[in-house]
Amino acid sequence: MRRPILLRGCAVLLALLVATGAGATTITIVNLDGPGEGFNDPTPAAPVGGNNGLTVGAQRLNAFEFAASIWESILDSDVEIRIGARFDPLSCNASSGVLGAAGPQSLYHSFPNAPLPTTWYVDAEADMLAGFDQNSGAQDIGATFNSMLGTTGCLESSSWYYGFDDVEPAGGINLVIVLLHEFSHGLGFLSIVDEADGTAPFGILDVYSRYLYDTTVGLHWANMSNAQRAASAINTDNLVWDGPSVTGAAPDVLCAETVVEITAPAGSAGIYDAPLALFGAACGATVTGPIVEVNDGVGVGSDACSATGQDLSGRIALIDRGTCAFITKVLNAQNAGAIGAIVVNNVAGDAFAMGGEDPSITIPSVMVSLADGTTIRAGLGSGLTGSIRPDATRIAGADDQGRVRVYNPNPIEPGSSISHFTTSAFPNLLMEPAINSDLPVDVDLTRQLFFDIGWRFFEVAVQQLPALAGERRDGAVHLSWQINPDLLSHQVYVHREQENTARVQVSPGALPWAATSYVDETAPEGPVDYWLELVSPEGDRSWQGPVGVDGVVFGSRFAFAPGFPNPFVTETSFAFTLPAGGAVRVTVHDLRGRLVQELAAGTETAGRHVVTWDGRDARGARVAAGMYYARIDFEGQVRSRKIMVMK
Repeated sequence: MRRPILLRGCAVLLALLVATGAGATTITIVNLDGPGEGFNDPTPAAPVGGNNGLTVGAQRLNAFEFAASIWESILDSDVEIRIGARFDPLSCNASSGVLGAAGPQSLYHSFPNAPLPTTWYVDAEADMLAGFDQNSGAQDIGATFNSMLGTTGCLESSSWYYGFDDVEPAGGINLVIVLLHEFSHGLGFLSIVDEADGTAPFGILDVYSRYLYDTTVGLHWANMSNAQRAASAINTDNLVWDGPSVTGAAPDVLCAETVVEITAPAGSAGIYDAPLALFGAACGATVTGPIVEVNDGVGVGSDACSATGQDLSGRIALIDRGTCAFITKVLNAQNAGAIGAIVVNNVAGDAFAMGGEDPSITIPSVMVSLADGTTIRAGLGSGLTGSIRPDATRIAGADDQGRVRVYNPNPIEPGSSISHFTTSAFPNLLMEPAINSDLPVDVDLTRQLFFDIGWRFFEVAVQQLPALAGERRDGAVHLSWQINPDLLSHQVYVHREQENTARVQVSPGALPWAATSYVDETAPEGPVDYWLELVSPEGDRSWQGPVGVDGVVFGSRFAFAPGFPNPFVTETSFAFTLPAGGAVRVTVHDLRGRLVQELAAGTETAGRHVVTWDGRDARGARVAAGMYYARIDFEGQVRSRKIMVMK
């Protein structure tokens, strides 16, 4: 089920400012609400899903803090990211409404350490790349959310769900997931090009738009005229994201396209696009058998809106769209013994993934277009036989080269067009233009897109990654690393990044699983950074780096990695790196700043260290579920990390 939301507010200040400052990877929620409203709403509330706030306002703020902590555990910036946030009444009626909007407050180009010249970057990323706050103390992201949701006249059957556990009740809209989506816009998942005329502010393109590629004309947006970009913005399904990280991860995140293949009779034979439903069997399911039209004997018998007396055992049910919910149709077919269901659209146009929720449905079901359904139906009575199966050569939501499509409908949808992934992706992605009820609390391909546009990462498994070092000698760059035994089954790739260039893979493919070195014989002159990408057997990706070959080695700076796992139930770990030996103290505090537990205190040597916390206080008692802060003090330098305790 798709719920409409306004996806971004892009009232940005186009500026190039200079300021100084440094800090840890911290996202701060700035409460802009007045007394008694929004985050300060005193209405009593019972703790829910790990959110232990006792008022509506406190639970809202906790949800914001939790969503921020997820991005904190991924992004690596020495500069504080400030999100100015409030709850206000937003546009809404009984059937649809604006849930929230967020976007960057400023844009910057040509700042120190900018990877690409004359290219706009959003405030938070620009500060990360520059290494200092370019507009000291100002908010980097603005976020406004609907305080009226669930009240009279505003999506009355819905309500905000403030829990952290991703088990919202019927009608509940998971605020954390919506926040992850909206924060992503503020962090750079957006184009600032005017879709209507193709123009960019001051004629300068943003880094996001530089990765947009039109497969029809074979050009990136950076190489197009304004008129060409305007045409590309409505060249539906032919605009893709051309970043290597997203493309490389897409097969691990997205399913293969599902198709219906008819093998008999000859007049109906062929392969037809057939998006898999959001309920029932998972992607990859294959069923083969006779295809039989359902007839439930009531009204339009082929709509399967009533139980049928047919025996559909071992057969694939052919059903007409209309009259009742998709889950009703498919469940009736399953109850009659069907091994799969094909629903024929009743209006012209493309088929789509059917929505609904019913865990009792286990068979695969798909939709075909009205035109394709007519061709398939012509084979009834002539031994109609076929399969519902995945097409391993195609990725749901990607072009034939595996590049994920960008959402670009015709006509333009302001606030949605271009700045989202396609709605044809399966499973649904966080950054589609509508929040889908099947989304987990996860950032899926958004993580890889941020890597493409230049964000630096602290991966949640950073304490398990190999130590990486590099040096230049004999006209080449020599890299070496150590592999944790737990990672020996991972594939290893080497990536290179040079000033003003995008990050590229330099190893010809995956290195042998036991490899601990690589020589880059084509390394350019001048400063260059390297990254290791590790891919687990399950397809999870982790990154180590950067390591510079101009005398700066990763690990030579003071760093405090996010807790892993986060959230946690029994135990979590914090890794920290010291550039030199010295006095270190690691502590845990509650949200009021009170000391909960001391994890380490004393003198440590230079290098990498790990401390663990078992979720207990200084007396040995289990702490209450909720949010806490881990804090490290190294010779007067302080860093902190948010950590969520679950029960």
